[in-house]
Amino acid sequence: MADLAQQINDLGAGVTASVVSDGSSTPYRLVVASNRAGRAGQMVFDASGIDLDLQETAQAQDALLLYGSTDPAKGILVASSSNTFDTLLPGVTLQVKQATGQAVTVTVDTTDTDLVASVKTLVTNYNKFRDRLAELTAYDSTNDKSSTLTGDASALRMDSDLSYLLSGQFNLGGAIQSLAEVGVTINSDGTLELDEDKLRAAYAAEPDAVTEFFSKDKVGFSARLTAGIEQLAGEHGSLVSERLSAIQSKISANQERIDSMTAHLTNQRARLLEQFYNLETVIAKLQSNQSVLDALQPLPSLVYQTQTTN
Repeated sequence: MADLAQQINDLGAGVTASVVSDGSSTPYRLVVASNRAGRAGQMVFDASGIDLDLQETAQAQDALLLYGSTDPAKGILVASSSNTFDTLLPGVTLQVKQATGQAVTVTVDTTDTDLVASVKTLVTNYNKFRDRLAELTAYDSTNDKSSTLTGDASALRMDSDLSYLLSGQFNLGGAIQSLAEVGVTINSDGTLELDEDKLRAAYAAEPDAVTEFFSKDKVGFSARLTAGIEQLAGEHGSLVSERLSAIQSKISANQERIDSMTAHLTNQRARLLEQFYNLETVIAKLQSNQSVLDALQPLPSLVYQTQTTN
């Protein structure tokens, strides 16, 4: 049975075969399931000449939704192979979980919950960035102490470009052209502040204009902010990436100098050690000669006597 399942899978026919055990006296079952959802996954088996007892576990069928009216004569019957209907209402996706047996009313209305949450997240994250930037570029004039990025051109560029973008005008042709009009203002320290009531009021009065301001393709606030951040801190070709490349090049050059100086010092050390060894050898020989000289003793005087014979 396992061999049969493998052969079915090797066919690539859009079905998956497997062997399962149900724990009965004849436990093993060959299960064949379609890889396509809905009615399109319907299969036909010809078991003639094969001693197989086939049983349909689940019938292939599409989900059906009667739209518009419970009266079949007035409603529209639509089908979906994935239980999801995304073409009935513009901008609305309906997912059928189970049959109810009765009419279900779906009310579609605008809400500002996601909008307010997204803008709050923007303000919070930008303020965290500002706090960190202020910390890294701070200068203590009392103690004449600089921070890591004090006076760094890249940090100053990030500060000025983002501040300019957030305080600028967006000429989109709509009623909303700046963050201030939707309740986002810039404080004296560069941080952002959100007036939620003003944002909700602007969305209630001009939902399309607010939506266009934030999400219009290529020129809306979101698109321009994304492009600005990519230019400043993107992975390739951005201000930060180029700065990091320059720093890495400088580190590499300094490391090469360190390696060269280390090699020079190593050679110098070896030369000095050799000279010291040679001096030690000479001194040892001198000390040996001195020992020999110290061991010399003076010889006694020799007296010659002359004897005269008469």
